Amino acid sequence: MSGQTRGSLAGNLIIEPSEFARRGESRSGQIAVHFMPRLAEAVLDAKALIEWQAVGEVAPVSGLAESRSRGWFMDLSITGTLRLRCQRCLEPLDWPVGIATRILMMPESAPLPDEELEVEDFDAIPVGHELNLAELIEDELLLSLPAAPRHAQCALPGPAESSGKPSPFAVLAQLKRSH
Repeated sequence: MSGQTRGSLAGNLIIEPSEFARRGESRSGQIAVHFMPRLAEAVLDAKALIEWQAVGEVAPVSGLAESRSRGWFMDLSITGTLRLRCQRCLEPLDWPVGIATRILMMPESAPLPDEELEVEDFDAIPVGHELNLAELIEDELLLSLPAAPRHAQCALPGPAESSGKPSPFAVLAQLKRSH
């Protein structure tokens, strides 16, 4: 593999897609969440570091009826932990991220094939002369977030049950159990 680079926390993450694939380049590094503004709004800790690696290659495109015989591919892996807010108890929740995806980078001038929606081997995206890896990483992370993050076990928010007074719903629960 030629063209290996290791990125800094927010170094130059712009690639030229066709050359990246043709040369079989590889880039990897860490990026802080605060360099991804849309993701930073969705998490509690914008200083969290995300590890990533992108590897390019030109490979046969399978599964598409009217495809070019070969396409520009990128294998992208992303790992880290994002701190979210639990939607049940409202406390912080560490959400581990482990993404591995294969991306077909198609020229903007070429229409995305309809069959791409049915092929599960890769995701096709339109690309121009440049591709910002930070934006692509941010998109993948946003897509991986749960709609309503929750701890496996947690208590609902509210006042502590220290008054000793039974809940009016406790009577209903007992009635339900007896039937």
